[in-house]
Amino acid sequence: WCWGLAWCVAWCLTSAAHAADKAPATATETRDYEVLIDGKAAGKSRTTISEFADGQIQAATQADVKLSFVVYTYIYQFQGSELWQGNKLIRVASRAQDGGKKMSLKAAQGDRESRVALNDGAAQVGPVFALTTNTWRMPPGDAPREQLQLLDADTGKIMRSQLERVGPVKLQLAGQQVSAFHYRLTGDVTAEIWCDQSRRLLVHQTTEEGRTIEMRLVNIQRPAAPAAARR
Repeated sequence: WCWGLAWCVAWCLTSAAHAADKAPATATETRDYEVLIDGKAAGKSRTTISEFADGQIQAATQADVKLSFVVYTYIYQFQGSELWQGNKLIRVASRAQDGGKKMSLKAAQGDRESRVALNDGAAQVGPVFALTTNTWRMPPGDAPREQLQLLDADTGKIMRSQLERVGPVKLQLAGQQVSAFHYRLTGDVTAEIWCDQSRRLLVHQTTEEGRTIEMRLVNIQRPAAPAAARR
């Protein structure tokens, strides 16, 4: 196989054709999150989820984080999209700036392997993955524990973790008590995650370099369905 620039061009052309042919979404939801570092506001993130009649789901995420220190300011920016067919992740694209480092990623996968290209370079063959580290949704299932492979949405590395389904809880979000389900990731990726009944993210909490980083849902927007769709 000869992969690289040709693969990236073909991937982009296929994506563009797919988007052009796609019928309008049957349902759209936008979720806004606040980003807290050690309990202090540090940025925001927005994920727009579009569902289509053919069973595909697209999630587009944008995040902006800024943390000021005495002598410098750390900036993290992320733009990415995921395409799912039902419960299977089939395509990922992202661009990120982590401090002064810029990164880009394109990935696609089938049933047996994935192909990941970093910074417009040659695609590398690797194992399939269940999620990205964006974890905007959790996989279906009711097993207490399962092993997962996740794609790092910034670096393209395959991360191996155990997902534990801790159980149902009540959360305080935006001044309201909501029902949630608690998940825990351990291993290469460690995080405490709370989702709603649709397995979509409410709160994500992790620790990096001794700092607690938390994303908390602050708002959900669901546009009214067109009149024709309501009949």
